[in-house]
Amino acid sequence: MPKELKWSALEFEYHEKSAGWYWLVIFLGTVLAALSFVQGNFLFGVFVIIASVLIIKWGRQLPHQVEFKITSAGVDIGRRKFYSYDYLTGFASRRLDHHDDGLSEIILRQKHRLSAYVKMMIPNRILEEARHQLNQHLPEIEYDDSLVDHISRWLRF
Repeated sequence: MPKELKWSALEFEYHEKSAGWYWLVIFLGTVLAALSFVQGNFLFGVFVIIASVLIIKWGRQLPHQVEFKITSAGVDIGRRKFYSYDYLTGFASRRLDHHDDGLSEIILRQKHRLSAYVKMMIPNRILEEARHQLNQHLPEIEYDDSLVDHISRWLRF
């Protein structure tokens, strides 16, 4: 068994957005903010404006190439974040059938409740090797998409 497995992949799955997508965000943000101001709920109106600007900003953000590494000590994500196996409770994997690039996803479950899952893109050709290496330290768990996962996929976010 190798001591470490390295690969490079995009940090998240990017969906191309049309001009109509941006106009829809602007339209919905404007309508919700206007309704909030008409009803005297200024704080919510400001929140909607800020949220709309952030959605547009994040929607334009392109993913960076990240170096991933599975070692005997844990999982290293782009030399920015390291998750030791003591900090994780399990992992799941799944193939992204809607993806033409032959990519899969490894989902790490953390002990920490606020950010329970970490997702990593991985090429299909090394998925089984990664699963085998992770199985040496963590149990494989079932992962069901959350409501946020479904909404973000529907919104192409």
